[in-house]
Amino acid sequence: MKNIITILCLACLSLTAQAADNDKFAQWGSNHPNNIQVRFNMGYAIGGTTPLPLPAQIRQIDKFMPWGGGNVGVTATKMFSHRWGMAGGVHGFIHGMKTGAHVKGYQMGIRMGEDEMSGYFTGTDETNVRILGVTLPLLGVVRVSPRWTVEAGPFLQIFKSEEFEGSVYDGYLRVDTPTGEKIDISGDASATYDFSKDLRPTNWGLAVNFDWKATRHLSLYGALDWGMSGIFRHDFETIDFKMYSIYANVGIAYSIY
Repeated sequence: MKNIITILCLACLSLTAQAADNDKFAQWGSNHPNNIQVRFNMGYAIGGTTPLPLPAQIRQIDKFMPWGGGNVGVTATKMFSHRWGMAGGVHGFIHGMKTGAHVKGYQMGIRMGEDEMSGYFTGTDETNVRILGVTLPLLGVVRVSPRWTVEAGPFLQIFKSEEFEGSVYDGYLRVDTPTGEKIDISGDASATYDFSKDLRPTNWGLAVNFDWKATRHLSLYGALDWGMSGIFRHDFETIDFKMYSIYANVGIAYSIY
């Protein structure tokens, strides 16, 4: 009998603790399994487009200037318990950057006046990237505490406007092969390139988001979108390594239950 009473007391204490835990989560958001949370977010994106790892042809990064972009979106979250759920949404974004690097034997195609040529460039390369599009994430949701939420999962990006262009100077180009004809690009001379038409129309990758509730409805969030597919089309060979889009986002969000 004593053992039965002890078990019943422990069960009552466990249920009481669970109820108190549920009350804490309900204070900062809905726990009802039939409810869908709708979150509106607005923030700032910073990051860039880069090869991973940096190839040997890129000898030194001279400058990196993120072209600060914005992101706005809406996310719907379905909780299956007070801790676990799924989320999906539509997020619009503008990403961009400007970089300058010293390169050696860097494979590319350039334009000098009316002449177009390809080969291996050594000197200074400046690149400008601007991308406008939408992100469609599908995320698993974990409420690690009443105020902290972590989301992670795959995303698909659809690009509406894309620019990848730049210029090279203070160097030379070896035409076609690493030992080909040497074209001087120094002094006042420069050459340009534009690979915008060679960019993929879509990108897929993995996202990790963090959300901290300042109030029941208002929260601060941080997110990392790591592109996995490479930004150029599969048949693009002018640059002989993959480049990936990697951006972090920070901002505020408002939730409706």
